[in-house]
Amino acid sequence: MGRSAVLTGRIDARDRAKLRGRLDADLVPSIDPHAELDAWLKAAGYGSERAAIAVRMDLDDYLGRTAHIDVPAQERLRRLAIELEFDYGFAPEVVDRVYLAAIRIDPNDYLLWHSRGISMKYAARLGDGEKWERMAAKAWRWLLRAWELEQSDPQVPYSLGLWHYYFGSKEEAEQWLEHTLELRPDHGFARLYRAYCLHDRERWSEALAAYEAVPLQTFQGHQDWRLDVILEGQAYCKLRTGDRSGATADFGRLLERWEREPLRMRGLFMRLTKEACEGPLCEELGDAFRRVAELDT
Repeated sequence: MGRSAVLTGRIDARDRAKLRGRLDADLVPSIDPHAELDAWLKAAGYGSERAAIAVRMDLDDYLGRTAHIDVPAQERLRRLAIELEFDYGFAPEVVDRVYLAAIRIDPNDYLLWHSRGISMKYAARLGDGEKWERMAAKAWRWLLRAWELEQSDPQVPYSLGLWHYYFGSKEEAEQWLEHTLELRPDHGFARLYRAYCLHDRERWSEALAAYEAVPLQTFQGHQDWRLDVILEGQAYCKLRTGDRSGATADFGRLLERWEREPLRMRGLFMRLTKEACEGPLCEELGDAFRRVAELDT
């Protein structure tokens, strides 16, 4: 059995390559103009109006207000689009209007096309039907345009790989992720999603090797929940390749961790662990799984 599409359902914003650092408004502005722009956006709350008003947002006014910050106009618009998308959750058409204004300034800036494609890709993942299919198609065209303009940035093939992971084929996703790794071998998320692709295609031995090759140091802080996802994937692959003792040990480590730290499993589906512990590993781990499952209720 393959994994669920994202296993946890959490949205991964790693592929945005958008420098979303924040500074407190009362700090002395950094000499880094990008950090200064982030601080300005946070302090100003620009674009925080209701969506109906934001549709008519005066972008010339925004550029004038931020003209003192040494960041190109198209980049200031790109960062505003990110702010609207993440901090205010505006509809895709509102965000895309800002991207269009930026592209008119510099149609050959690949970062604009990359960000625009990522934004539409996330919007397309929020629903289904013809409308979302059109969004997904737009996202692909814009990401591909970014690739046409710039083929040295590993984030671009990574984004194309993720597009295929969610909307296309796992085989093509794997190819784009492998190209990402040619450009940047230590790209932790590309290695992780390549393991997902192999797992979903039930290529168990290759998936196990891919999980084991993921650089765990990538997932620190708020991303450390992925360490449990990786260990669960490894354990399941071991089970499917006949390594019962290895699978028992890995699932057992997970269950011990979750029993010790119940908050770690919040938001995780535990589908693979449940399948193993209520099935082939019931004798070894059934009781431990039931104890942990009760903690998650």
